[in-house]
Amino acid sequence: MTDVAAAAPTPTAPPPSAWVQAIDLAFVAVFLVVAGLAVLWVASGIRQVGPGTQAVVSRFGAVVAGHGPGLLVTWPAPIARVDIVPGPDRLIEVPLSRFGAGEPPDLAAVLDPRRNTAFVLTGDVGLVRLEATLLYTITVPSAWLLARDRLGPALDRLAAASLAAVAAGSDLDGVMVARPEAPASAAAAARREALRGAVVAGINRRLQALEDQGAGLGIRVARLDLSAALPAVLAPVYQDVLSAVQRAEQVVAEARTAAAGIGQAADRLHIQILRQAEGAAVQRVAAARSRTAGLLALAAHAEELPRAPVLERVFRERIGAILEQAGSVTTVEPGMTPKLILPGTPP
Repeated sequence: MTDVAAAAPTPTAPPPSAWVQAIDLAFVAVFLVVAGLAVLWVASGIRQVGPGTQAVVSRFGAVVAGHGPGLLVTWPAPIARVDIVPGPDRLIEVPLSRFGAGEPPDLAAVLDPRRNTAFVLTGDVGLVRLEATLLYTITVPSAWLLARDRLGPALDRLAAASLAAVAAGSDLDGVMVARPEAPASAAAAARREALRGAVVAGINRRLQALEDQGAGLGIRVARLDLSAALPAVLAPVYQDVLSAVQRAEQVVAEARTAAAGIGQAADRLHIQILRQAEGAAVQRVAAARSRTAGLLALAAHAEELPRAPVLERVFRERIGAILEQAGSVTTVEPGMTPKLILPGTPP
């Protein structure tokens, strides 16, 4: 009995059905797919930041870090979000829509405040139409990301305020070439270049003020490309004014030339009068010296000579000239009784 029981076959489990095998294979496939997706999901957090760009990493909507060019490893989405923005050395060009409206069709459009936003007024009451383009760099990527949707209008307002303030302190020649026929002036060109620098500095000051208030745009303006022109509808009026100014300058130049001629003639007459006066003075001094030479000589020897001979000598030298001026002369011998001789009929 024992041998018969040992020889009996051992019962085995029945093979799984086709449905069970299909379910097992499906679970394996799903596991492999999920594992592959998990690997891909984890690998999506690894990326390369290209040269000339920078990455801003935000986790659950809050900015946590910035990253320069190179390999970046972070949490995959939706835990973390990576935004690629231009690098800090890259210039981004933004045309200002306020100053790109085009040429106004008529004078009414020029005078309409809603349609003349591209005009500025200079310090000498000149009206100039501007076209401007800004080039800026990103200094705070996170602030730039938050403000990029409103960056254009904000730059329009900041540039308009800076341009209005700077142009009001400059004349028309400092904003544009107002007189093409005039010779080029290095000073005027320097003033026009300085105006662009002043506008850029004014925009950056306003950007810094916004940043100090916690509402910064995360940018810094590097350059301003500016072109200025007169409104076409006002060009004939400006030409008339320019012609009047040129005529006035011509009249002033002619008056200055005439005044210079009169001044030169007056200088020549002045020199002539001075020379004549100097010559007359020399002659008068010489005549006075000749007249007083004898007296001076007598005075020099006055103490050596007796008084009577000196007076007699002077009398003899002077009496001849005195008698020559008399109409008639009557002489009386010395020693005679003095008599009074009067002309006319005796009494």
